[in-house]
Amino acid sequence: MQLELFDDIKVGDIVRIMTKSVYYVLNDATNPRGTDGEVININNNGFITVKWDNGYSNTYSDFDLEIQKQLPEIPSNVCSCEMRKVVNFGCECEAGQAELKRERE
Repeated sequence: MQLELFDDIKVGDIVRIMTKSVYYVLNDATNPRGTDGEVININNNGFITVKWDNGYSNTYSDFDLEIQKQLPEIPSNVCSCEMRKVVNFGCECEAGQAELKRERE
């Protein structure tokens, strides 16, 4: 698999620890080798928090991880609340406007 850069990793992506990572050698519950995990946070310093399929989580640099599966890009003409099934009150979509109207009543 091709090396993925930090800019490519997003919250929701599925990743694994790269074989070249120092964490790969550890192979413990918080650094499981050959296991998929979901990116749950990327902080302002670029550290990536992954929740592993075994329930544990840990934080890594971009060069420690390789992407297994990415979330699809949301087209700019499609509202994120429609794509992700959440309501964004600032949105102009029908669902967002209906929810905002209910909140104001």
